[in-house]
Amino acid sequence: MPKIAVAQIKIFDELSKNVNKVIEFIDRASIKKADLVCFPESCLGNDFLNVKNHPSIDGWHEAIASSSLVMTSGS
Repeated sequence: MPKIAVAQIKIFDELSKNVNKVIEFIDRASIKKADLVCFPESCLGNDFLNVKNHPSIDGWHEAIASSSLVMTSGS
């Protein structure tokens, strides 16, 4: 049976802080051997629609790529 982690996180005004918090929860879910980690749709802050090419997002992509997790936000 798949193991699902659900992250309820505090949202900051700074994108980099939000990305770091998401990475922290990705690491926690990976340590607990989750298969899927779910984040709220606003996990990157109020301007989440404009962050696609922001350099802070690279860390998020690397954290997911180095784990065996599937991640979703807005679920």
